[in-house]
This record gives sequence, C-alpha cells and structure tokens, in this order.
Amino acid sequence: MTQFIGRQAEINELNRLLQERARMAQFIVLYGRRRIGKTSLLLHWAQQTRQPYVYWVAHRETAEATRYSLTRAFWKYAFPGRNAPRFDSWESLFEQMAAIIGNQPLILIWDEFPYAAESDPSLPSHLQAAWDHHFKGRPIMLILAGSHVGMMVDMMSYQAPLYGRFTGQILLKPLPFAALAEFFPTYSAEERVAAYACLGGVPAYLEWINPQQSLVANIKQHLFAPSGMFRSEPALLVSDLVRETRLYEAILRSIANGAHTPADMAAATGLASPQFAALSQAAARTAPGRKTPAGDAPARPTQHRHPQPVSPERPLFAFLLPLH
Repeated sequence: MTQFIGRQAEINELNRLLQERARMAQFIVLYGRRRIGKTSLLLHWAQQTRQPYVYWVAHRETAEATRYSLTRAFWKYAFPGRNAPRFDSWESLFEQMAAIIGNQPLILIWDEFPYAAESDPSLPSHLQAAWDHHFKGRPIMLILAGSHVGMMVDMMSYQAPLYGRFTGQILLKPLPFAALAEFFPTYSAEERVAAYACLGGVPAYLEWINPQQSLVANIKQHLFAPSGMFRSEPALLVSDLVRETRLYEAILRSIANGAHTPADMAAATGLASPQFAALSQAAARTAPGRKTPAGDAPARPTQHRHPQPVSPERPLFAFLLPLH
C-alpha cells in the first residue's frame, strides 16, 4: 500500500517542533512498538517538509560498522558520489558532522537507535557530549527513533547520559478505528469492527490484509498458516519491550489464558508473587493495559485493576503461541 493513512496529529507536532528549530536546536525521541509505522511516518513527514534531511537506520553489527554506516549516510548527503572516510571515534565523526552542517538547517533521522547503542554502549555518552558541544548550537533537528520500547524509555531516565537533552518526545500509538475505513473501503462496518478486534490499529498488520479477500480468509492465511507473518510476533513484541523475555512471556501467556490477578498468574506460571513487580514495569512500557472489573468498589481501584494484554497482543499470545 503506497497511500499514507492517518497520523495527522503526529505530523502537526513534528511540524511544530521543526518551527521551534529556528529558536533552538531540536532533539526528539520518537518510539513505539514494532510495526506501528515509525519509519513510514518520519520519511513521509521529512519529504513533506521539503527541507534537507539525512535518514540513517542502525543495524545489529559491530561498533565500527555502525559508525561507518552513519558516516556513509551523512556523506551521501554532504558529498554525493564521494567515498566516505572512516573515523576511529564517535567524537571525531560528530565533530566533523557539526563542522560540515555549519549554519545550514538540517533534519537528522536516526532510526532503530537502540541497535546502535547495543553495538556500542558508550554511544549515548558520546552523543550527549556532541550535543552539548557541537550540535545544540546548530539549526538541526535530530530525531532518535526505535522499536525497543524498554531501551528508549531507559534512554530518557534520570540516570541515562541523554537525560535532560531531549526537547520533545513522541510515543507513537496504534491508529484509531476510524482509519480502517481507508484501509478497507469495501468492508462493511461489522467487518471493520472484527478486523480491528483482531489486529488493532497496527498499520503493518492492516497492510498485510488483502481487502479483496474476506477477513476470515486473511486470518487463515496470515495468522494461522505455518508460514504466516504473525507466527513470530509474540516473541518479537516482548523482546522489544524488555531485555529478559522469559519472565514476561510467561506472565503475558497466563494473562491471555485468563489469569487476571497476581495470585492467578503466580499459580499459572509458578513464579513467586514478588516477581510480579516486574509486571508493573512492563505495564509502564505500554505492554498490558489495565481494567477495573465491573462492580468493584471504586474507592481503592489500584487493588482491583487487572492486567490485560492490549489488542492485538491478547489473540497473539492466546492463539498463536500454542501453535509453536
């Protein structure tokens, strides 16, 4: 699908932050779960601005390879057709980038930044120093994007090197139900409700669905076929939230199977109740939602709110994981 759907609120916010760049350099963090449309949004927005931009996506590779990959992306913008040099440190690369940028407005998009930080854990510290001494006095807008929600949240924490440097943060959430009318113009309202119940507002999932086929046919093809694109999703989603996945997968599987209290989850997983403090950390990173059962007294709601995986995680954990 080539048509870009929705995200006008996020585009408006990015445009507002871009206008702020005239007053001060902008350092933005944009994050959200896998397949939520971060890359599509950033590239669509950057092209609409009609301003120069450099897009770079990090991969899981060595620190040297990561640094050279960023250098190549920047050199392609700054010196088209010329071979990029190799820098033996982040300091020398960032200093040279700042010198080349000078006073020219520029948008820098560094996608999947957690992969770069994994390749060299010292990178955030080097970037913090570069921002303080080289970048923040330039007319730039630097955007760090990533799918590993846990690492992106940690990057904004008080103990992190980049704490206090960001001028804006955007958590990209699923599209609203109304967007399905553009994805599936031939579906009835009932079919769109069913599609949203199964897939939520995750753009990549919605793009996988063939609107010329029935929803049932699409589900059989993409969700339950041995080669279906959803088969690996549960494990991938959890790995993007936390570093240690075993505990969280066990808890989320128990929730999807109907366990809604710490006691129920402890019985289903064999985990000790104190370990469910980790579940609160996962909830803060947008993993499970929480609901108060109908009829419970509202006086002390925090004691009656039961974790629930947000659609479409519940069907993924309830129906797809058992097939593995």
